[in-house]
Parts: sequence; C-alpha cells; structure tokens
Amino acid sequence: MTHRTASTCCLCRCVPIPQPATRILCLAVLLVGWMVGRPCTAQTAGAEPTAFLSASPSVSASASPAFVGRASSSALRRGDGRRDGPGRAVAVDRADDEPSRARQWRDRRQSKRQTMHPPRPGWLDRTGRFIRRTRGAVLGDQVLLDLPDIDLYGIRPVFGGLPAGAGLSAGLNYQPRFLDGTNRHAYAQALYSLNGYYGGDAIYGVEGDDYVHYAYARYHHKPQEDFYGTGPDSREDAEAIYGVDEVLVGGLFGRSLGDNLTLGTHASVRADRFVQGTAEGGMPHVSDRFPEAAGVGRDVTYVMIGSFVEYDSRDVPGDRAYGQRFAPTEDRLRRLSLDATSGLYLSSQITHHLDAGYDRFSFTRFSIDLQEYFSIDEGTHHGVALRQFASFTHTSGDQKVPFYRLQSVGGSESLRGYPTGRFRDYNVLLTNAEVRCQVWHWLDMAVFGDAGHVFRRFDDLGADTIRGNVGVGFRLRTDEGTAARLEFARGTEGTRMTLELGSLL
Repeated sequence: MTHRTASTCCLCRCVPIPQPATRILCLAVLLVGWMVGRPCTAQTAGAEPTAFLSASPSVSASASPAFVGRASSSALRRGDGRRDGPGRAVAVDRADDEPSRARQWRDRRQSKRQTMHPPRPGWLDRTGRFIRRTRGAVLGDQVLLDLPDIDLYGIRPVFGGLPAGAGLSAGLNYQPRFLDGTNRHAYAQALYSLNGYYGGDAIYGVEGDDYVHYAYARYHHKPQEDFYGTGPDSREDAEAIYGVDEVLVGGLFGRSLGDNLTLGTHASVRADRFVQGTAEGGMPHVSDRFPEAAGVGRDVTYVMIGSFVEYDSRDVPGDRAYGQRFAPTEDRLRRLSLDATSGLYLSSQITHHLDAGYDRFSFTRFSIDLQEYFSIDEGTHHGVALRQFASFTHTSGDQKVPFYRLQSVGGSESLRGYPTGRFRDYNVLLTNAEVRCQVWHWLDMAVFGDAGHVFRRFDDLGADTIRGNVGVGFRLRTDEGTAARLEFARGTEGTRMTLELGSLL
C-alpha cells in the first residue's frame, strides 16, 4: 500500500498541507509577487519621476519609487504624457501647451458674444413694421392713416377720394377728437392729384340705433374728363377733353326697418360749371369735336330730391361707407365689395333733377343694384361675387340730359377693360362676375368678367352692341379691409391696368 507523503509550505512550515495544494498556493504567491514587483522593475530600469509629478506640491521628493511608477503609468494611459525614448515616460502639462479643444470652443463663443449685434432689418422689414404699427381706416375709395407716435390733433393723411380720372390722389383728413365715442360723425378733407384734380368735402351727422341723418358738402375740380360720343358705337379715336367744376350741398335722412332694411330720402343742390378742360398732346376739346352735344358751354344748377331703399345682409360693416351710401355724393354705379364673402345687397333709388336755371336739362333717374356673394370655403376669402346693375333716365318734352351727366360704363367701377366713361347714354345695363381666392394671408386674387350695354331706347338693345372684357386682379388685404387692388383687363380695345386704393363697397 502506497502512502502519500505530506509536505510543508515555505510560508508556514507548521501546518501540514497536501502536495497539490502546496503547488497551487506557491503559484498564487509567485503571480502576486510578479504583479507587485513589475512597477518596481520599471523604476529600477532608470525611469525618472515625471516632471509634473515632481513639481506637484502633492507629491514629495521622497515618494516611493513604486508610487511614482504607478503615477507615470496612469498618466500615460490617460494620454497626459508621451514616451521619449525606450522605457522613458515624459508627461506634458496641458496648461503650458496648446489649449484644449473645449477651451478653444469656449474662447470662440466668448469672443463671438462680445462682438454680436442684433440683426439689422432691411428696408422691406422696416416697411412691414411701419405698416403694422400704422393704424387707420379703409373707406369705400380711400385709405386713412394714423401715423405711429405722432399726434396731429385729428389730422390724418388720406389717399384716394377723387374721381377715377384723377389718378393717384392724396390729402389731409380731419376728424374732431371730441366726437370719439359718441353717435355723431364729422370729418373734412382736402385732396389733390398729380393730374391737376383737386377738391374737398365735409360731412356732419348723427346715427342712432334705427335712424341716420347728416348734412354734406363737396367740391371737385375735374379738368381732364374724356368724352367719346354717345351710344355703344362711339369710336375710340373720337376722344375729346372737357372740364367741369362740381359743387354739391345737401342732407339725408334714413330709418332702419329691421337689421338689414333701410328707407330714406335726400335733398340737395348741385351746380355744374362747364370748362374747356386741359388738353394734352393735341387732344381736341369737346366744344370743337361735339359742338352739338347737350350741355356744351352750359352751366347748370340742379335741385335734386330723391328717395332710396336698401337691403344689405353682406358680412361687411356698413359704417365704413358713412356719408356716401345714399347721398348724391356717390355715383349710383357702385363697385363690387372686395371684403364681402357672403350675403346679398339690393338697393334702389329714384332722384329727380330739376334744372333751376334754364329749365332745359331736367330729368329723372331710376337705378337698381343687385349684388350676390357666395362663400366656397368658410373662414377664407374663396368665393364668387356677382352683380347686376341697371339705370334708366327719363326726360319730359324737349328736356335733355347734359352729356357730362349721362350714365356711363367703363373704368374700374364697371367695364374694367375700357377707359373711364368710355360708353355713355340715357340707359345702362351692366353685369359683373368674379371668382375669388385667397393666395396668402394678406393677398387675394380674382378672375373676373364684365359685360355692359348703353342705349337710348329699348329698341336699340341687341347682342351685337354689348361690350365686355375679362381679366385678373390682385387685392392687398389688411385688418381693416382691402387696402388696394391691382387689376389687368382685356377688352376689344386692348388691355388696361388699374391700381386703386380703398375697400370698395
């Protein structure tokens, strides 16, 4: 029988340990000793303490070689040093070398912060800010402005307000501040245009829950009006120039019957003073080309008495047209509203014009205006607008209507592809149709068509004498309404462009 001999460990000879266990324990001791003694070997090989360790106050010169070796190895593993020759580790202080990437970015941000300035807006941004700060009112054919940070005691710049032939017009509008917040309305304004037109008007009135009454006065100097003859066959090359001064003073009273229906009456005196007009480019005067036209060289004073009825369910505020809706200060041939998107408008008026001087130019005029607005998409300005207008003039005996008081079509109010007042006669039929869409928050577009007819007798009506045009328009919208419009229309006599101000009613 074989007996195993016991052996003793070199570390503890008093404890008998079996031979396999002794071998395992000795291997473990040798492995730990190698791991501990490896840094010491590196130090004894001639490695010197690193610069930053020897310079550091936290490490004394008497530090053990093992500690210094371990610090050097750790520094190399972190990337804080580099080797200089075999077995030599040299640590580099980043504070004395180039800045770190984080410090570079921090320095760049600080430098940029010191040199940064607020962005400087361009002229387009400055214009937009001025417009947004500017407040005003948009009337039927005018735009009133309140300049920011400027108090002019109720005086405001105004654009528009003169007849279409005046071109771009501007002036000053005064509204008394002491009437703000009351049911009384008053204003006075003076206007001038680059075409030599000028004028002014004033209104004072009171408006209650179910009534409205006001007095009005107006003066217009129109030196360059066009006349082409009467009838639908008048020639474009027969154009002649005339001028007229208009003075109008009167008053109006209206009463509301429900939310949408209004009845009323008005009376006024109007003086028309005929002038030759300012001809340019060899353009003949009316007195030379149409010497037989009624009213040439005549000054006529009228006493006008009339009544009206109006039904209005459009989704636009009616107070913007205060002082112009029913009185003779506004022509009966109105334009389509650019702000309405739904509803119905129906108005009818009859007015007798009594010649107070010659008793040769008295007449009675009846007009009816029907407008329909349909919304395609609720909450937007996508929709359709239609209008039908008719005006009929009656004379008794040998009475005649002065040529400058004949009803006319042509221009931005009716046939947009023809000049203002292109066709004139005693009676007028007109229709307009528009398809509208909102292309941007403040920009609308419309495709439209117009057709009109002027005639002396109903026997003269015929399809071959109807004049029409088609076109496209763009409208600039603000919180107050449509501030301006640009339209291009083409008729049988070419293409015309129209630029006008005001939110048309």
